[in-house]
Amino acid sequence: MVSQYKKVDLKVVGQRIRGLRGSQSQLVFARKLNVHQVDISRLERGETVNPSPELLLNICRLQDPPIHMEWLISGEGRKTKGRVQEDPEAYQAGSEEAEFVYLSQLYQASGVGLRESLDHRAVVDHLAFKKKWVQDTLQVPEEKLLLIEAMGDSMEPTLYHGDLLLIDASRDQMRDDGIYCFRTPNEEVWIKRLQSIPGEGLAVKSDNPKYEAFTLSEAEKKRYAIIGPVVWIGRKF
Repeated sequence: MVSQYKKVDLKVVGQRIRGLRGSQSQLVFARKLNVHQVDISRLERGETVNPSPELLLNICRLQDPPIHMEWLISGEGRKTKGRVQEDPEAYQAGSEEAEFVYLSQLYQASGVGLRESLDHRAVVDHLAFKKKWVQDTLQVPEEKLLLIEAMGDSMEPTLYHGDLLLIDASRDQMRDDGIYCFRTPNEEVWIKRLQSIPGEGLAVKSDNPKYEAFTLSEAEKKRYAIIGPVVWIGRKF
C-alpha cells in the first residue's frame, strides 16, 4: 500500500519561514517570538531536526493575516486564513516573496587583511531588496548578486568599515577600471580599486593614502580571481 504521508523537507520549510520574516532581521524576528536568534537561524537553514510545534504555530500567528500551519509545513492548501486570492500561484508564493530578492549570504571582506573566503559561505545576516530595483537599477541577475560587509579602513573615504556592498558576480572578468571584490592566492577576499596598466599589469590601489598601491604583473594577476565589481553601497548612519 502506498503511504499517504509525505516526508517534510525542513530546508524548504526554512525557506518559507525566511520569506515570512521578510526584511526584518533575525534578531527582531526572534524577539517577537521570544526565542534566540540562533533558533531562527538554524530553523531557516533546515538544521532543526524537530522544530517546536509551539514556535511554528507562533510564526503562523505572527503574520498579518495569520497563515495556516499546513501550508508552512507542506506548502499545500491555502496560505493565509484571510480572503482567498484569485491567483492560487500568488497565494502559494506570497506577494512579499515574489516582490523581494532575499540575499542570505552576507560575507565579511577586508581590504587589507585576512577574512573568510567566499567559499566558506560565512552567513552573517539576511537582507531583502526589491526585485524591480535590482532589475531596473542594477541590471544584475538576482542569482548573481553577493552581499558583502566591508572590513577595515583601506578604502576610506569611499568605503567604510561596516558598509554593505552588492557585488555583481556575473562580471568575473575585469572590463573597466573600478572597485572590485577579488580572491587572492591565499584565499583572502579583498575589496580594492583595480586599474589596468597597458604593458605593466594590474594596479591594486587603496583609496586611503596610508596604504601603498602595488602592481601585479601579467603572470601574477592570473593567480588572483575577480569575483565582481561593487555595484551598490549601503551605509549605517
